[in-house]
Amino acid sequence: MEIKPIFIPITNGDSDGLYSMHYLNSSCSEYNCTMNFWRNRYALSAFFEHNIADLESGFWGNITIEDAINITISDARLFERTLSVYCRDSTRDLQHIFQPLFDSEYRLISLQKSKAKLRRRWLRLYALRIDRNCFIITGGSIKLTHNMNAPHLREELLKLESSRTFLLSKNILFPEDLNTML
Repeated sequence: MEIKPIFIPITNGDSDGLYSMHYLNSSCSEYNCTMNFWRNRYALSAFFEHNIADLESGFWGNITIEDAINITISDARLFERTLSVYCRDSTRDLQHIFQPLFDSEYRLISLQKSKAKLRRRWLRLYALRIDRNCFIITGGSIKLTHNMNAPHLREELLKLESSRTFLLSKNILFPEDLNTML
């Protein structure tokens, strides 16, 4: 596993910003792979067809596959712009976008499993919280159901846990610790 910078603010030399895991069996970082998937009409069509029962379950209302594709592509652009703005504006913290993965968690801790979502839509980025303005993306998905029981969502939980174990093994607990990995 490697850690790749995504959006790093130009500041006083600290390691705040958004990073991404790059798993050895992948051609790109998790952030880039996720964004590429969310912009690919063909891949999205296959995803929504494969998950048609979840799409039509009513959780997101009455929606067609074509509408779902268009919403996903539009929301992916908005997601990327928002992350860029938050990383470039020193008055904003990424922790306003990234929340603890489990709604029952109220205390913020290092290496906390987190999720980012915009509006009330289905796109999710999953990350580990290093500090209030420092997160490492471990994956992303389209969440069509209330829980995390779908196979593609369980895979994201596994990536969160394996990335957390990796970071602990490398003693990465604070933003400045990332300097040893970059």
